[in-house]
Amino acid sequence: MGHPARFFTVRILSALIIALAFLPSARAQDEPAAYLHGSFENQFTGMLLRLYNGGWRTTLYDYTRLRVDLDAELPAEIQFRSNVVGRLFVGETEIYTVNLIPRRTVDALIARDPRWEMVLQEKYRLKNELYIDNAYVKIPVKEALITVGKQPLEQGAGYAWNPTDVFTDKDLMDPTYEKPGVIALRVMVPLGELASVELTAAPTDRLEHWAWGGRASLRLGSLSLSGASFVTTVDETDLAGSMDNMAAAVAAGQDPEQAILRATAQRILLGGDAVLDLAGIRFWAEGAYNFVEDDRGAPADWWELVGGLEYFFTTETHVMAEYFHYGRGPKQHGQLYDFNDWMSVLAKEQIMLGRDFLLMAIDQPFFDFWTVGFTAIQSLSDQSVALMADLRWDFIQDGELWLLASASAGDAEDFFSATKGQAWLRLKLYF
Repeated sequence: MGHPARFFTVRILSALIIALAFLPSARAQDEPAAYLHGSFENQFTGMLLRLYNGGWRTTLYDYTRLRVDLDAELPAEIQFRSNVVGRLFVGETEIYTVNLIPRRTVDALIARDPRWEMVLQEKYRLKNELYIDNAYVKIPVKEALITVGKQPLEQGAGYAWNPTDVFTDKDLMDPTYEKPGVIALRVMVPLGELASVELTAAPTDRLEHWAWGGRASLRLGSLSLSGASFVTTVDETDLAGSMDNMAAAVAAGQDPEQAILRATAQRILLGGDAVLDLAGIRFWAEGAYNFVEDDRGAPADWWELVGGLEYFFTTETHVMAEYFHYGRGPKQHGQLYDFNDWMSVLAKEQIMLGRDFLLMAIDQPFFDFWTVGFTAIQSLSDQSVALMADLRWDFIQDGELWLLASASAGDAEDFFSATKGQAWLRLKLYF
């Protein structure tokens, strides 16, 4: 039998296609009411890992990803947008957790409690996926626009980091890659020609854990301003302090994962951003302060700040720089981040280790349809650096071949240099 979730997804997609195929069209006969498009992607990846028992290992894997979009223009100016994504992995899709964490950090953990040696033999797995990425409807109601369903909610002015975005995460190696949708209700109300207000509510398993809030935006010529406030939650997991609970659960025949100590606290974000285009230079700033409910195990309040600029020369050379302060980021103690710190990044509870970061990038088109680029991201907290070079070939109008390689510099216990690097070759076609 197939996986129930995948079977359900396929049935939903099939029903949508059939239903939309029979929708009457209020448009001209030569303008379709519904249409299909999407993208095909194949990426071959190699990772160079520093092994816990010494030496190095190259891990190779490949994935094929297909995205199918089904869109429709319905009567009364209602718009329907949806897409389904499937991704299949082959190759070395399992990585031992112990090889993703610096050796000295693991040794310190096992020295405190030898039982962790067995737990750390667990593997991090890349799993095949089939899911509805977006499925939402846009409904105009007088001047307002209501959007309901699983929809893109990426927010903020920053390039690699967005302090005011509580809904989506970015990949530092590819910050512009498409983001997964979020199930939400969103209402956008224009206030004249220069301002607007947007209200958003995203449900979760419990009412008190819903993410909700809004953003007000104002445009004054070349200056754009916005203010944002959201109520959501923040998680903090204490793996290092959970061993006794997990051992007791195993002895009682229970699931040890259910015994892990986790704190979920309410979080209130207040922030905003500004974008200014001046003499061909684009400046941006974004910041937020996070007020966290005073619960046991919850993190303290923290700031996040971003500032950046970019410029295109007459030679088409593009340069960019961005600074990020992450007030929640942990500091090193004895030149080590804690085991909990590393695991919180793997679990995406935290986005970085360290407090201050600087990104610098330059790219240059050359010949026909070729672009070469170089990016450096430095942790100003531990001085580790990630270096990325990429070469892109837009060989047809709707297709690209992209080669990216990264390497790191710094001590083995630092954030960027804990793993030595990776490279991937990605083919992407749009249809």
